[in-house]
Amino acid sequence: MRLLLMGFVLLYATLLSAQRATDFEPELEVGFGVGSWSSEVDFPDALNVSQEPINGINLGLSLRYFDRKSVGFMAEINYDQAGWLETQDSLDESYRRSIDFLTTQLFTQLSFGRGLIRPVLQGGCYVSFPIADQEEIPDEFFVQEFERSYYRQSYSGRITYGLVFGGGVYLHFGPLSFQLEGRFLAGFSDLFRPGETQAETSRRRSAGFRVTSFYRIK
Repeated sequence: MRLLLMGFVLLYATLLSAQRATDFEPELEVGFGVGSWSSEVDFPDALNVSQEPINGINLGLSLRYFDRKSVGFMAEINYDQAGWLETQDSLDESYRRSIDFLTTQLFTQLSFGRGLIRPVLQGGCYVSFPIADQEEIPDEFFVQEFERSYYRQSYSGRITYGLVFGGGVYLHFGPLSFQLEGRFLAGFSDLFRPGETQAETSRRRSAGFRVTSFYRIK
């Protein structure tokens, strides 16, 4: 992760130093995007939680601004579905925990070329505010061998944060544009407060894709 961050910062600094404001007319675009996350939670190894990815949507508004040829910024406010799905080899059913978030994200974006198809790389931070929580617990999970201390405990509403990275293509069609990308989210804060449950670590991990349509207003 550190090498990835260092490489991204170096690439950003190189491109930024190579641009001159006089070479490029600033672009400001607004857009709407929709995508899908495949999510899990990073629990401590001692808890021995077996998981399968839980799928959910993400959708929301985007604002994209480029004042230089290859380096710009993008901000988003999204509705995100996340959570985790626990499995046990000896059981047919699974424990499911779904948490819905209102998420704000801010990216630095690198765009290569000025043609119809432009490869893009982006990275930034997110902050998520929980707005809903749903739990599905099969009766088979209520035995001493499987039961966890966070079962039937409502989510505490903790605000979480972390980093998001992605890459894809930006398709330019005059005032209308489309961005198709893959994304990876890594949470840096815990869903459950350490010490309140067995989950001393409970950080989000998500991977997915997103399609955003943009309209140029400047």
